[in-house]
Amino acid sequence: MKLSNYQYELIAAYIRNELSGAALKEFESELASNELFRKELDFEQAITTTFHWDKVKETLKQAKTTHLLKEKSVKRVMAQDSLQRAKTSYYHKVQKRKWIVAILAAACVLLVGLLGLRTGLPAEVNEQMILIGVQLSPKESGDTKVSGRQSVIIKKLKDAEAAYNNNELEKTINYFNVLREKPYKYNSPEMSLYEGIILARQGDYLSSIKMLNELIDEKTEIENDVHWHLGWIHLKFNKKQDAKMHFEILSNTSDKYRNSAIKTLKKHFRSW
Repeated sequence: MKLSNYQYELIAAYIRNELSGAALKEFESELASNELFRKELDFEQAITTTFHWDKVKETLKQAKTTHLLKEKSVKRVMAQDSLQRAKTSYYHKVQKRKWIVAILAAACVLLVGLLGLRTGLPAEVNEQMILIGVQLSPKESGDTKVSGRQSVIIKKLKDAEAAYNNNELEKTINYFNVLREKPYKYNSPEMSLYEGIILARQGDYLSSIKMLNELIDEKTEIENDVHWHLGWIHLKFNKKQDAKMHFEILSNTSDKYRNSAIKTLKKHFRSW
């Protein structure tokens, strides 16, 4: 049995503490008689609690950062006076350092070229990592009946995908964690792909690569999608040869990604 939109709205209103009178009595009646209604309430409360705790942690982090900035600002004012007095004698040293930096910058550009990776990557890498061409929830068919549990799972997967598209990465992970626990006990390759990309976007390169490589070993239907995103993740963290390997695999085996992989290899690797 599937909950109605009104029942979902009733749960949401209860969590926001907006129910009273007849509406509150109706909620309590549903809670006493409808097991699916109770499970949905437990689920939403778990999500809300986790999300609020994340907000608290973020607020504490911001407060700490603000304190540090104020402290640095005081030190900066104290240092400015000393710097001003030394400005004249420091001028010639600065000029000398400028041409040294210019030489080093030219050497870095040459080194990048010799290693086979072209410049201008960061914006493109981030764009390719963020865009995931894989749908989290399974495609619905009018000819296939789904159980109450399946319909709730599909709804939560859509909510997780919406959270990701809104750049709410921690909230997306929270949806996945809840779905993997009772009463749903649900997991999918698509969830692992999203989670691996989120880890990379958060800077946890090793965990991201480990998760996505394990997903490749499972030989799922989205194996080529995983190769594509692994290529861009390796580029983001300057693992050029690993990135090249994934793009070359796609150039030889994937109808979906072949042209894009070849274009990427030609653009970013001088050996192509």
